[in-house]
Amino acid sequence: MVAMAVLGLPLAVMRVLRALGRDTRLGLWAFMASWDHNTFAGWIAFMLGMSAALWAIAWVLETQTYRKAIRIAFLACFLGLTHVQAVAYFGLALGLLLLVRRPFKRVVLLHTVAGSGTLISVMPWLVSRFSQSATQGATAWTFDFHTLREKIQDVFKYTLDDQARPADATVAGAVFLLLLLGVPLLASVPAEKEQPGELHPATGALLVIVPLFLYLTLPMAISGPVSHWYTYPRYATFWLVSLLFLPRARFGGWRALWLAPGVLGAIIYSLVIAGQFADYAQRSRPFLQIIGHVRPNSSYLPLELEDDDPAMVPFNQIHAYIAAVKKGYDPHLFHYDSIPFRFRAERELPQTAWNGARAFTIKDHGRFYDYVLVQGIASDPVAHAKPFGGVRARLVVEAGRFRLYAMEKAAP
Repeated sequence: MVAMAVLGLPLAVMRVLRALGRDTRLGLWAFMASWDHNTFAGWIAFMLGMSAALWAIAWVLETQTYRKAIRIAFLACFLGLTHVQAVAYFGLALGLLLLVRRPFKRVVLLHTVAGSGTLISVMPWLVSRFSQSATQGATAWTFDFHTLREKIQDVFKYTLDDQARPADATVAGAVFLLLLLGVPLLASVPAEKEQPGELHPATGALLVIVPLFLYLTLPMAISGPVSHWYTYPRYATFWLVSLLFLPRARFGGWRALWLAPGVLGAIIYSLVIAGQFADYAQRSRPFLQIIGHVRPNSSYLPLELEDDDPAMVPFNQIHAYIAAVKKGYDPHLFHYDSIPFRFRAERELPQTAWNGARAFTIKDHGRFYDYVLVQGIASDPVAHAKPFGGVRARLVVEAGRFRLYAMEKAAP
């Protein structure tokens, strides 16, 4: 899954370059964006959806028959199962590409057939969200818009700014500038004369406009019948790598030297990421001891008191590995409206909020679980928690920043 998310973006960019008639070697520069802000945040469904959307766009650019459009519809159906923002990207691209493809009427039908697959997978979700029964008592729509100044200032933050160490951040900044400023330089390299029958010259530019338009116009957060957070920032990376659709030159032979800075940048940045994960591993590896002491098929309550890390930003949801390895119950994995498998409300155990761990008590929370996991022992609320109903907390193991407590009933 991680490999699909990391490699999906550059490979999909290469596929679009091929459809545009561009040199697919340009896609080597897209590897500089493989470990982007979206990937670090863990938005795997979005990354898979956007890679599928780019691949579908490439097929759309090449299709001239309804049979091939039906093939695209199957991919679009899968796309609709990933993330609604990928659907929005794909839909807007289909619409804008009508401006440069001919014959117009036939292309409209081809695009309609190709995009119909998303309706098959998205329609049940739309009905569930906007039917009369679903909207009764729903909160009103609200939108959190950021200013244009904020959006322009934060492009680096939303693309490659994921390194906590200053030296690593410097490399990330250099890679960002290489993509931002180096691609226009590649676009200035003279191209060979285009052959008749090639796509309209503005096609690549339209594919740059799609993510830029979504980035500049969408809000940060939406609430109401549909709620979503961190909306517009997710398109920043895709605008940045879409710049690669602009150069028309071929980079074979000695012209490959033009691509050397980006290839070198991708290699160096990958080494930085590898070092970053190795540093992070020193503090995450003790969690294996925690997992080893948890009985299979048991329930545990995670108390996330520390999320920061000197090498990496995310540390919040590492507790999920217990459920993955020991097949246990973690309430923070299932208390989410949009996943297909959920515990019924009357079966859910009392829990602290992911950001409310200090409210923990054995009376209100601990006595319902087999274990309580503390992440951030400096602020451990379990160490001095009062027993209740004969239930007390027994320290099982301490490893790194983690402590595992067993909730035990005292002997009568």
